[in-house]
Amino acid sequence: MIRKLLSISILSLIILLTACNSSKQVGTGKATTEYAHSDERLKTVIEQNATDWNVISVPVKLELKSPANISASARAYVCRDSSIYFSVRFLGMEIAMIDITNDSIIAVDKYHKYYAAERLTDVLANVSFDINSVQSLLFAHPFTHTEHISDIKQASLFKTFDKESDEWTAAPVKQNPLADYTFTYFKMDNNPKNTVISTAIGTITANYEDVKSSSIGISPAVTDIVINSQKLKAELSIRWSWKDIRTDNPSDKKHITILKGYQRINAAALLKAFVH
Repeated sequence: MIRKLLSISILSLIILLTACNSSKQVGTGKATTEYAHSDERLKTVIEQNATDWNVISVPVKLELKSPANISASARAYVCRDSSIYFSVRFLGMEIAMIDITNDSIIAVDKYHKYYAAERLTDVLANVSFDINSVQSLLFAHPFTHTEHISDIKQASLFKTFDKESDEWTAAPVKQNPLADYTFTYFKMDNNPKNTVISTAIGTITANYEDVKSSSIGISPAVTDIVINSQKLKAELSIRWSWKDIRTDNPSDKKHITILKGYQRINAAALLKAFVH
């Protein structure tokens, strides 16, 4: 059971990235009217997220809703523009770690002494989707495939549109060559609703719930990742406990070290076995 739980946690995060590995298609529905002052709303969003932090740690709950229903408690350690590290716990003991950087994705099952490792360039088939993009997707921050968005002047990198409903959208002027990004916000408070990444084989949608302010900016209590592709349909929910966030503690900069005696397993083979 523990190994299955670990495998699902690992594969859910890898799936999140691999769904981008295809040539792009026409974006999702077009917004109707360009906003009269196209960058003013986005400037507000960017300004709210322009907080000063280098590393954070926050308790999370990882819940795979589809194709199975399994959850695990964990703690996320995030180094800005550098890495995302999940420490998965069971009965108070660390049983698994997942480390995502610009170079690789590594996952370790401490209970059975297994690990999986993939080069990020192989996982993404050379798509320009780096660790900053992953962090921004999870935290509901706008991003492009080339720029870290931290200054209101960068609002010019996006086109914004005022929809007929109570929402508005933003999209990079220069899209990722292999994917289209669309960010949707509510007009009432400019809080994020979702991020949609469209590729030729399907979409990744990150839906955001209960958005509040935290030390890293506007932060969702829940990031719900929905993958709808030709090869796979899956849903992974990440629940963030922002009230217990810890900021800029040097000991929260964590990376995986593979110890002697651990056996490498093939993540792709595990995914195939799990899905089928």
